[in-house]
Formats: sequence, C-alpha cells, structure tokens
Amino acid sequence: MWTRGVKKTIVGLFVIVTCIVFGGISASAEDFSLQHEEITGTSEAQLIVREGDIDNLGFGWPAGFDPFSGNSTPPHGFPWTLDPSDTEGTDRIMVVSSYVGTPPNGNDGYTNTTSRPDNDPLAVEMTFTPIGPVSSAILQMFVDDFQAPVWDSVFQATLNGTRVPVLESILNSLNQTGPIGKLISFQLPPNVVSTLSSGSLEIFVDDPVTGAGDGFAFDFFRLLINPGVLPQTGTIEGTVRDSVTFAPIPGAKVSAGGIIDAFTDPNGEYFLNDVPAGLAAVTASKPGYEPQTLTVDLISGETATLDFLLVESEEEPCEYPDADGDGVIDPWDKCPDTPPNSAVFSDGCPAPVTPGCTEAELDAKYEEGFAAGKESCEDDPEPGGEGNCATFNFIENKLHVPCLDAGRFTYWLDLELKGADPVILEMTDFGQVEDKED
Repeated sequence: MWTRGVKKTIVGLFVIVTCIVFGGISASAEDFSLQHEEITGTSEAQLIVREGDIDNLGFGWPAGFDPFSGNSTPPHGFPWTLDPSDTEGTDRIMVVSSYVGTPPNGNDGYTNTTSRPDNDPLAVEMTFTPIGPVSSAILQMFVDDFQAPVWDSVFQATLNGTRVPVLESILNSLNQTGPIGKLISFQLPPNVVSTLSSGSLEIFVDDPVTGAGDGFAFDFFRLLINPGVLPQTGTIEGTVRDSVTFAPIPGAKVSAGGIIDAFTDPNGEYFLNDVPAGLAAVTASKPGYEPQTLTVDLISGETATLDFLLVESEEEPCEYPDADGDGVIDPWDKCPDTPPNSAVFSDGCPAPVTPGCTEAELDAKYEEGFAAGKESCEDDPEPGGEGNCATFNFIENKLHVPCLDAGRFTYWLDLELKGADPVILEMTDFGQVEDKED
C-alpha cells in the first residue's frame, strides 16, 4: 500500500543524502526540498530556476536513485493526497480538459481514480530575477504517466502563450505506463527565449481536442538560462534511412530536443555527444521527408542507439533547414535572424516588424492588391464593428489582424505569424504585407 503522506515526512532527511551523492548536484548548490529556488553562476548555467520540490511526487526516491541520471522511477501507487504546499501544477494528477467521459480508446488509471475539478490541468508559473541578456535556455521537466500512443491523446504545450512543437513532439511520443517518472530536457526555441527577459515562464500542457482518458503529472520544472556544461550526459548514435529503399539518407538533421544537433554522413550515420541524460526525444528530418521523432532512455555515461526510417513527404520540400531549431521547417528558417511576430511575404521570407502602415505607404506599395479590402474597412473603420475589420479570426494557421492607421482606418491584413500575441499585434504597425484582396 502506498502512503504518500508518510513518505513526504521523510523527504527532508533524504534530500540531505541525495544532494551529496548525486553526481550532478552538490549539497551547497541545490536544496531538493524547496518549492522554488534560484541559483546563479554555476558551471551548469548562468541561472538555474526550479519550481517544485524534487521528491518523486511526494513518494521519495529509492535508495541511491538519481533523478538526473536518466533512469526511470519504479512504478508508484495512485491516487495520492495533494499537499497544499506544493507548487501549483506539480505533484498532482491532471486529466486532459477535453475528457468528458467518452474517450476514443479507454481510460487510464489516473482518469478513473480522480474527478473534476481536482484533476483539471493547471499552468505552472516559473518566476525569477532577470539576469540580463538571455541567449539560450534549456527546460528540464520530470514528467509522469504520459501515454499519448496508448490513449490516442494529442498534447499541446505552450510556453508563455506560444505553442512549442518540439515539446509537443516529445510529450506525444512518451509511453510511461506504470506509472513511472522520467526527466526530459529540451532547448527553448528563440521566440520563447526572447520572452524570458520578463522574469517569468508559464508552462501549460493539455489536450483540449481529442477527449482522451489520459492523466499525467509533473514532479518539478528546472530552467537553465544561458546553459554551460551539463554534468550528466550520454551519447546517441544510429542511422537514418529511406523507409522504402532502406538507402542511407546523407545530410539529414538529427536533433536531441534542440540541445545537441548533428547531420548524417554519406552512410546515413550520426553521432550525438553530450546529450542530457533522461528520456531523450530525438528527431530526424530532411527536406522531402516527413520528420520522425523517437525516444530512448539515455543513462548518464552510456551510449544508446536510435535508427530512423523516414517516409517521403507528399509536400514540395523546403529548400532550407530548421535553422531556428524550433522543430518546424518554415519561412523563419529561411531567414533565421528575423524577429518573431513578423509578416510573411510572397517570396516566403519574413520581414521585421517596422513602423508605418500609414495610408500613403499602403497605397503606394499595394494599391491594387488592397483596393477591395481598403474600401471594406473604410466603410467600417472601428474595431469591434460589424464588418470584416471587427474581430480577430484564426483561419488555417493564419491570423487576420487589424493594422491601425492613426485611428483613421482599420485595414485587414492577412499575416502568417509565429508565436504571435493578438493583443500585441493590435498595437503593432506593419510596414509591408502580402498582396491580398479581402
């Protein structure tokens, strides 16, 4: 029988031991019992921020177990009694919000043994004192009981309001039947890194669509800002081949969570060194093929093998790689220095957001293309009215957004955006847009 409350009482004593023996953490550097901790100036990162105590959901760790070693926890019992002192969103069972009792492929134990609103998905807010310029960041998450392949769930993950495909790919590849816990690590994409200057990172994971009976949990979150040398790593090696001909695919990109990247040699072989220990989600991709993500348990100091078989894509291949490392090949990879929230032009290349958007500039550049749209907006200039210029609309991953011209007219511009916030966009002027009749 599992008695989480009793185990919780001994965590404080256990932490003293584990902090000393764990290879990646020293007793003076990190206190596992704290719900929130910030540490600066270590070899691992310029700033380490943690939300949630490191205690295996309150059950404690087996003797000698290192949560950063890459090993999975033994199966544990459920449900358990919530501890009100735990960071919101950690050490609790959550069931996807779309679950209404009619799942596509049955229920897991977490779903069957909990109920609303106690198991509603919650966001985790990481707050910290900004340290100055942030060039990169790694997020580590100790995740528990994710089983998307079993229950047909499709998890969505947002960081500071922006969906992150690389994290979604990792979570949707997990099968943690047991339930068991495991550490995952991945590189934050540039459009999320740029938001860290605010001193906060909000993490929200849910499946709002499928209705799957899938529950999950998090033990802790650990943010490494301007990371250095991670203490516990391993190596991943393997091949990338065509799924039909089995011919090697040279020049394919292989990425371990965006942290460590490599390209295959003429024999289709790759080597990823210094990959953080834990559940490594590795993606192989090349223009002309569908990307494939596989997971492997990577133990510190050891070598794991992953072999990929890529399926040819029916879509016309892009001529540029995933330059910004967000796990998606898109126009921002063609021009990786382009800031987020930028318009996409007809040549497929984004351009920086610039002031302007005056009537004269639009007339001069796009008089013919915007004639119909301009006329429509002049008839209904005020945001919130009844015409085409009234509201924000998401259509096929495009956001229709108003461009305010000194309060005189509202023009509807059809912009493809990356991680854009409609509220910010409403206050932002765009200097150029793709020709479109509205």
